[in-house]
Amino acid sequence: MNENNYLVQFKYNGKEYQTSFLSPCNLSGEKILEDAAFQAASDHISSNHLRVEGQIIEEITLFGKGGEKLFHKKD
Repeated sequence: MNENNYLVQFKYNGKEYQTSFLSPCNLSGEKILEDAAFQAASDHISSNHLRVEGQIIEEITLFGKGGEKLFHKKD
């Protein structure tokens, strides 16, 4: 199986974090990239017990295997 590695950098509750995830397929399309990035960030927040009521992801960037920026959003 050929998996694709993605890196997500995001700001949450005034701090910067990063996490990575693998996908069995190449992700494409803005909505799919956005959903994947936010899901990975949300999983990281939950699994590391970082959730703070009322806080949102302030900025998020998704990078592909070669370091290319695939998606970015800033609130």
